[in-house]
Amino acid sequence: GGLDLAALRLFQDQGANIGTLDGQTRYVLGTIAESHNQPGVALHYWQGLDTPANIAAEEWPLRVANLALRADKADAGMAALKRMLGGSKTLSPNFAQRVMLLAQEMVDAGKLDLARELFELLLPLADSVRARGILFGLGRVNEVASKSSVAADYFLRSALLAEGNAPDALALQARLAAGLNLARAGYGEDARAQLEWVLRNSKDPAQLEIARRELKKL
Repeated sequence: GGLDLAALRLFQDQGANIGTLDGQTRYVLGTIAESHNQPGVALHYWQGLDTPANIAAEEWPLRVANLALRADKADAGMAALKRMLGGSKTLSPNFAQRVMLLAQEMVDAGKLDLARELFELLLPLADSVRARGILFGLGRVNEVASKSSVAADYFLRSALLAEGNAPDALALQARLAAGLNLARAGYGEDARAQLEWVLRNSKDPAQLEIARRELKKL
C-alpha cells in the first residue's frame, strides 16, 4: 500500500548504499518495487542477493531473471540462473517449463544470445516432452537470426521427438517451420517433402494456405 511505497521512496531519497542494507531489507524493498511495477528498482535491490530464507533455492534465480527481463536488463539476471542450471542434474517438469517460457520471452524481446544460452543449458536437463519445445525454441532463435539451415535442423529434431501416430500442434508447427527454413536455405526438395507432409497431415486452414503458397514457389 501507500506505506510500502513511502518506505521505498525514503530509502531511495536517502541514497542508501546497497552494501549497508541487510539481505532481508533488500528483499522487502525489492518486493515492494516489484509489486508496484518498478522492475528496475526491484532489480537494484535483488541483484546479487542470496536466496531469501522463505524461497526455494531454484525459484530465486528464475524470479530475478524474469524481473531483469522486465527491467530490460536481461543479462543482469542471467548469472545466477546459469550457475544453477549448470550445476543441476535434473529439473522438475514444471520448473523446466517456466525456464523455457522465459527463454521464449527473450526470443520475443530480441535477446537471441541469452535465449540460446538458456535453451542449450536446459536441453540436457529436460524430459522428452520439454525437449520438443526447447528444440523448437532453438529453431526460432536461429530463424530470427537468419540462420535458416540451422533453424530447419532444430525444427526437424523437435518434430521427430513427437510421440504417437497422430501429429499434434507442435509437430505440425515444427514441420511447417522446417519446410519454410529449408526453402530459404535453398534446399528445395527437402523443403517440398516437409511442406507436402503438412498438406497431408494438417487440418489448420492457415497452415495449409502457407504450405500451398510456398510449394508454388519451389
